[in-house]
Amino acid sequence: MPPQRRYICSFCARPFSRSEHKARHERSHTKEKPFHCHQCESSFVRRDLLQRHLRTVHAKDKLHLQKQVYHKEETAAAATTVAQVPQREVVAENFNYKDIFHYNDQTNVISLLTLSKRFESIPSPSSKSSSIFLTWATISNNKLPIVSNDQLGSMSSDSNLLYALLAFGSIDLENNLDCIHFIQKSWGLILKQQFDHDQIIQALTIIAYIYLEHYHSLKNTQADLIPIEIIMDYLDQNIMKCLSSSSNCLFNYWFVFNILSKFSFQYNKSPAKCHSIFLTKKISNHSNCSLSSFLQNLSISSNSFPKAEANDLDSLLSQEIIIYALANELQSIRFNTPNEYHSREVLHNSIIMVNKAFNSSSQTSHSSLVEISKKSLLLNCPLKFQDLLTDYITPPTLSIHWFLLQITLREFNMEYNPTCLSHLHQLSSQQATITLTNYLNNLRIGKIVNNLGITGFVVLFLGFLKIPINDELQNSIDFKIFIVENFMILIKIIEGFEINNGSRVNEWDNPIIQCLNYIISEMGVTNSSSSSSFEQPTMEMVTNLKKNLELNFKNWLHLLKFNEIWQIDDISNSIFDHHSIISPLGSHVNSPNSNNYIIDHHDQYSKSFSHQMYRGGSMSSVGSNSGYNNENIGMEKIKLPPINVLKQNAANVGNNNGRIVSSLPVDRFNW
Repeated sequence: MPPQRRYICSFCARPFSRSEHKARHERSHTKEKPFHCHQCESSFVRRDLLQRHLRTVHAKDKLHLQKQVYHKEETAAAATTVAQVPQREVVAENFNYKDIFHYNDQTNVISLLTLSKRFESIPSPSSKSSSIFLTWATISNNKLPIVSNDQLGSMSSDSNLLYALLAFGSIDLENNLDCIHFIQKSWGLILKQQFDHDQIIQALTIIAYIYLEHYHSLKNTQADLIPIEIIMDYLDQNIMKCLSSSSNCLFNYWFVFNILSKFSFQYNKSPAKCHSIFLTKKISNHSNCSLSSFLQNLSISSNSFPKAEANDLDSLLSQEIIIYALANELQSIRFNTPNEYHSREVLHNSIIMVNKAFNSSSQTSHSSLVEISKKSLLLNCPLKFQDLLTDYITPPTLSIHWFLLQITLREFNMEYNPTCLSHLHQLSSQQATITLTNYLNNLRIGKIVNNLGITGFVVLFLGFLKIPINDELQNSIDFKIFIVENFMILIKIIEGFEINNGSRVNEWDNPIIQCLNYIISEMGVTNSSSSSSFEQPTMEMVTNLKKNLELNFKNWLHLLKFNEIWQIDDISNSIFDHHSIISPLGSHVNSPNSNNYIIDHHDQYSKSFSHQMYRGGSMSSVGSNSGYNNENIGMEKIKLPPINVLKQNAANVGNNNGRIVSSLPVDRFNW
């Protein structure tokens, strides 16, 4: 019997029977050459190639041959690579976090109360200004710490920053009309000072953050809104001026970079113009490497990704910067604009490396149900799946980790723009059925790589457990798109097997596909996995996979509260049973220019406004570009009850509106 090929390439999912073969193969992706010649600058992927080089090129130095051969350790190789990457000039920012307002400082609380008293006469449709200031102060430290102590004491009634702060506090109090009122006041003052970028950059940043996080809810008020494209374009222009000037930084400008990068990704636009400038900047005061250097190193080793402690805001921000930079690089490739990576393969490697760094450093404890379910899944699975499942089933606990998963899926499905799904929450059941069916019918799946496992494993795992998600994710349109897009791809893959009438297809041999099928079979109601099911698909097994996947899909629709606006059973039946499949799996490549799917994230409502109306006629037009080792204990002979049995036993404890209520503590993830 041939040995199991349990070692899976991190980049292309190719399986190997020996770990050293996998490591050697992965160097073909990263272009890493850890074997260096001491007599010249040549480097090689394998030791034997270096030895041959020494015998042929440096034959005169045979006496010193053995001293020339060495193999650097992985961390040392990564450090050498860092030194080899050309360094751009780095401009150090003169900025100190101690200057920023912190609400937990007693002195600052007193100054805040003084500020509230001074501006209590400012008219507000719904809330007192003192309540709004207090709300801003309590959340600004964690969300957008960009206002200094000195600025709070020197603000006047005609300050654009004053009304931006009031808008920030109002939106957190869910007073949308108040927020719009204060944004319009701040915007009018910004236009009066548009030639002094230092005076308007903070207010602009706050307004842009509010728009990015709450634009759809603000539009529901039917009030006149400044189009989000105008706000972001103006912010892009002014931050470029700030970065080019010799004056000191008013705050950490990387917050602006993150806002603009997230906007470009979510609204399917080309990256902001300031991206090229930020590439030359240091990402923190504790590092001498520029953002460009970090991106180059990431394609070779995950060790260059910064480690973050729970309360270390600087390192957490550094992680966010790198992830948002990857989003920019992805959009640059989509829109064929200048970028740092120059190829999709290098970008793919970097995305995989960041996911690897996140998963390996995750030390957050999850609920008992999650831990027990994962261990049971690992104990029951074939040996060849354990490494993949251990690495990839790591439920995110940070919003930036979820955003990384969105980038990972988008890079896999790059040829399609899923923003056509952005209005699902506004559609009726019939309209949603048509939209999802059209998307699914036109979807083409290319080569199955690790991206799909990184995103799909977590989505399926959490969907079967039906653990409630927090309000932030529940209300996030982009998170909903990410979940739905995952299921559209999985449905297409499984039905690709169905079209082939259960015959053996090349994709079935893919380890990612086999792991997905194992999770669906093992955790679903209908258990169809067996020792032979991973060798040859049958029609019965494909049918059971579809039933379990449909169950998972319905679970997620309930978690996302789509059941409040849709008839979920009708939509699910239409998608899984009645839509027309155009072609089998992997037969075509998507067209990036497909008119049906390259759709702007914003609707016609925002397009109806004149750009000149909101920029005082002085700005240029907005661009249209838009686990476990079981070898010694015979673990393969142990068979625990399937997870669905565990869930059924837990269901005996109680039932709440059809949802399983487990005796195990089911915590809400701090997502």
